[in-house]
Amino acid sequence: MTRLQFPPAAIGLCAVLGLTVSACSNNSAEFATDVERDHPVQVVSRHVERPVTVNTESLSLSPEDTAQLDRFAADFLQSGSGAIEIAVPAGSGRDLALARANVIRSHVIARGVRPNEVLIRLSARDTDADAPLTVSYERYSVKLPECGDFSKTMTTEPRNLVSPNYGCSTQRNIAAMIANPADLVRMRGQTPADAERRSLVIQNYQQGKVTESEVSEQAEAAGLTNIGN
Repeated sequence: MTRLQFPPAAIGLCAVLGLTVSACSNNSAEFATDVERDHPVQVVSRHVERPVTVNTESLSLSPEDTAQLDRFAADFLQSGSGAIEIAVPAGSGRDLALARANVIRSHVIARGVRPNEVLIRLSARDTDADAPLTVSYERYSVKLPECGDFSKTMTTEPRNLVSPNYGCSTQRNIAAMIANPADLVRMRGQTPADAERRSLVIQNYQQGKVTESEVSEQAEAAGLTNIGN
């Protein structure tokens, strides 16, 4: 029987190829890449509240309180979650306090807050019916991951591992584009479809007409219609 013999150079080459293949096939959980784990996007919540004075005689808001309540409602629509709570004193004069609370409720609803997002509750902390009412909600903000970890040299990596920065900038950019951080905590309700536009598209399709929207002259001049062509 003939025994095959290989030169030392060939044996060394096989050893190198074996190490390369083993490095590429390193898919154990210990070395698995998980961008969300390595560079998490954290959502931080804090309780936001402010006092609002409603005139007990005219049941109206002062110009200053009106402007502050407008900003309060706008901030809730931008990054709030749950509902705006209006705390009403639980002591005597509750009916008057409820009437003042309804002034605030109507005002924020007029600014775009949905009726089911405004709650009125009794507060045992306040007993003076003439005291300012407290409005509050939970505000969410996003804590971006910190990138720029260049502590590991990638000149040689026999284990075929990725850089510590891998995926960090993508996570950070996506988090910075989030319109409402509360969407990462709870799912936003779906808005109703435009039934009028849908009916027009179906009608045009049935009649063999063009279904897409007309493009303005400004859009054509900017070349927006050529995207993807």
